[in-house]
Amino acid sequence: MDRFVMGPKKYGKYTAMRIQVKLRKIGAVSIALLALSMCFSSDRHVETQTNTSDVPANQSYTYHYTVDAGVRPPEEVGDFLKNLSKYYLQLSEGHKKFKILNGAYLEQGAIIDDEETVGGQTLKHKYVVQKVVDNAYYKLVSDPSKVMVFAIFAVNVKTTVEFIISHNEQGHTLLESVLIIEFKDGTSKFFADAIGTEEIWGKHLKEEMDNGAKLIKSKNTTLL
Repeated sequence: MDRFVMGPKKYGKYTAMRIQVKLRKIGAVSIALLALSMCFSSDRHVETQTNTSDVPANQSYTYHYTVDAGVRPPEEVGDFLKNLSKYYLQLSEGHKKFKILNGAYLEQGAIIDDEETVGGQTLKHKYVVQKVVDNAYYKLVSDPSKVMVFAIFAVNVKTTVEFIISHNEQGHTLLESVLIIEFKDGTSKFFADAIGTEEIWGKHLKEEMDNGAKLIKSKNTTLL
């Protein structure tokens, strides 16, 4: 600490004051980031991997999560996705809105007004369904999605969601979700990392997919 002792003999009166102000600012920023990180800290439950698209690795998150729909045939899983607007609010308490603006079903060309909240963060999406292969594949893109953090500041990201229906060796139907969140630059992702965004949305993906699998396998659910 001796190297930072202030005094006119060592630094001069005004130089010492400037150093004190800078140190106070650095300390305030560090404390704020630490507090936000503590608010969002939690155990990792969903593995993430580096995005392999054209976006640099330091500007995106990529998540893969797969659920087992049991012996339900691919057609029933496809019906669930096609009618997702009926079930979306049941998948998580953080789901607030899922409205198809130009139709009734999740089909190619559909435009979706979507809102979800978790861990102090709110995402507002305007998804466009870019590709559908019946009972096999769905791709939705929102560019941009708006992220609000504690209703204090906002950042735009690109959100891509893919659903892939397949089988395993036991003859069970699997539903995989691939979620990609792309930031406009490395600085935006740095601050997202500081407040635990990667873990927050990874856990949220796991929650909604697990609840979706329960709905699909439920005997009381009519997927038509």
